[in-house]
Amino acid sequence: MDINQIHNHFSIKTDIDDDFKLINDMSKEASIIDEHRRLRDNEITEKFDGYIRKGYSTINDTCPVCSYILLRTPARQVFCVGCNEIKIDNS
Repeated sequence: MDINQIHNHFSIKTDIDDDFKLINDMSKEASIIDEHRRLRDNEITEKFDGYIRKGYSTINDTCPVCSYILLRTPARQVFCVGCNEIKIDNS
């Protein structure tokens, strides 16, 4: 364990400091994931609106895969915008 004093503040270096850096990196990663989700949600909302204007209707159920609201096509088929229209980019 190393102890340093800078401007009357003590800094103690321990072996667990690396764990704190990892946690800090995860918070940066979390904000990137949140931004990706927000962009995906916006894209789904735009597509969803387009389908409603084409005569699709909402049903009182959500997709078991992605949890978005399901639509019923004019031909009475159940349709999920999130699973069928949105490309998932894992890069």
